[in-house]
Amino acid sequence: MHTEDTMSFLHRAPRLVVAHRGFAVGVAENTLAAFHQALEHGADVLETDVHLSADGVAVCSHDPDLQRVAGRPERVNQLSAAELAAVDIPGGGFPTLAAALDAFPTTPISIDVKEDAAVQATINAISTARAADRVLLASFSETRRQQLAQAFPTAASAATSAQIVPAYFRSLVGGSRSLGRVMNGVSAAFIPPTRRGIPLATPRFIRHLSEAGVVTGVWTVNDADQMARYWRSGVQAIITDRTDRAVATRDSLA
Repeated sequence: MHTEDTMSFLHRAPRLVVAHRGFAVGVAENTLAAFHQALEHGADVLETDVHLSADGVAVCSHDPDLQRVAGRPERVNQLSAAELAAVDIPGGGFPTLAAALDAFPTTPISIDVKEDAAVQATINAISTARAADRVLLASFSETRRQQLAQAFPTAASAATSAQIVPAYFRSLVGGSRSLGRVMNGVSAAFIPPTRRGIPLATPRFIRHLSEAGVVTGVWTVNDADQMARYWRSGVQAIITDRTDRAVATRDSLA
């Protein structure tokens, strides 16, 4: 696990609000406008997703295609970065990761790399922006996570399900001391409330992760009562589509 000084942004506040794809109210998700809105409403960390454009550029998009967000059938990898940036969606087009890092030069950003092809382009964007000290490297793929972590060994890195699920079961039988090997190299664990019917975000597991030095967040939580319950149970971060609601809830607990 990384030491605190290599991931200081994860310790800026005891309760972090992580803006899931920005704050997409009135604008499209993963746009610069959505990121601006999240920060205006008090987000501590931005979260975005990355796919690769046709010309080899890391682009902020959760989906591999434009259908849900833009109502167009093309895939992200069929259009150039310039064409994606020009797509007509509320709040502007699909920005490159480099543009997001440049637009918010002091803001921590969690980057979920969605495909193998986007790994190197993501590394290039982070390197060019000299942003390794303010990114959280994330992926649903353990292979991709390790590739990113190898490129930026001092950067914060988020656990994948390949680590979280075994860690959960070790927590059940061995407590926090049994998590060290499973969570090696990981700074944070963003966990869903449940996985395949198993309640992961339990107070016990959250406590054990914290005791093991892992910053723990729950995603994606948009209900204020649930937010309050998780924060009271010791969760250090809420990943949410509703930055406004999360900040208000956090402030009410202070």
